[in-house]
Amino acid sequence: MTQPPPSVAHLIWEGQIGGIERLVHQMACVQTAAGMRVAVAMGRSVGPFVQQLAQDRVDVLDLGIASGYDVRPSVVVLTSACLRQFDVLHVHAFNLPLGIATVLSTRPVVFTEHGSFGVGRRLGAPKRRLQRLFLRRPSVTIAANSRFTAQRIASFYGFTGDKVQVVANGVQFGPAPDQRMRPETPGLVVGFVGRWAEVKRLDRLLRALALARRNADVRLILVGGGPCEEQLRQLAGELGLSQCVEFLGPRLELDDLIDRMDVIVQTGIESFGLSIVEACGRGALPIVFSDGGGAVEVLPPDGLVVDSVEALGEALAMLVGTPSLRAEARARRAAWTRETFDIRKTVDGYRGLYERALQGR
Repeated sequence: MTQPPPSVAHLIWEGQIGGIERLVHQMACVQTAAGMRVAVAMGRSVGPFVQQLAQDRVDVLDLGIASGYDVRPSVVVLTSACLRQFDVLHVHAFNLPLGIATVLSTRPVVFTEHGSFGVGRRLGAPKRRLQRLFLRRPSVTIAANSRFTAQRIASFYGFTGDKVQVVANGVQFGPAPDQRMRPETPGLVVGFVGRWAEVKRLDRLLRALALARRNADVRLILVGGGPCEEQLRQLAGELGLSQCVEFLGPRLELDDLIDRMDVIVQTGIESFGLSIVEACGRGALPIVFSDGGGAVEVLPPDGLVVDSVEALGEALAMLVGTPSLRAEARARRAAWTRETFDIRKTVDGYRGLYERALQGR
């Protein structure tokens, strides 16, 4: 008789807009459709993804944790009891109350490191020691979203290479766009999707844009938001770019915006590069920096890697009107990306880790 699939609770902190939340949302939907019992447990049930999960009939568990240091016995005991109803706990974020509750639940854990530690966020010494103790537990199976992230976590915590399994993120792609219907626009439209934070190094993109515009009609769409918005707007003004840069806020629906982009650029250090995959899945040509971490791992065969602001500016200027931006190239790029990073492959990869965790128990 075939064994029923394990029941799984995904643990995240809250339901705000972000790459981890998008991935968990899509995985939960696919797992639910495959007949698995799935819930998303949030430390705080707030944010737009709470409503989206409800609309997609995925159970949301509000754990009622006030903060990352809320270790009141009543909260921890109730949380552990809530989690005990699932076969496997898939943890996407660590903090003290979640860590204690998962240990008390006695359930096997699959922990995914999404690579945010050391990339825009530093772990304090106490939290680092606690997380190391948590990850060294025999009941914890560790996964990473890229080889770059796997190497970082192994080095960060002193693990051997075989301790961390790589399961690439995937995307639940919508219908492929008909590239022949895409209107041709003069010049080049460059896009960036992500947080406007220092680690994203968006000053590189603005300076490269200024260089490219000396020789070509190049425009930029920035989608996101973050602490560096004022500095970026000021820099755009200083470089004479105010009229050719669109500063857009966070967006849940990206397809229409991405369809306007010829090129998607990531200038920062990425643990994976989800926005690149999403944009390539609709035909955009990706450009990343050679020191971009996991972003280099997700490029299609014709993706570009640059090693300086000057090289990026030159590449943007030279791309105007090239075959790489035409409908045929966009269609090939989209097909490769959709095949390589289908969310179902991610779900299958984690299904194997769930079963491994249960056997290890």
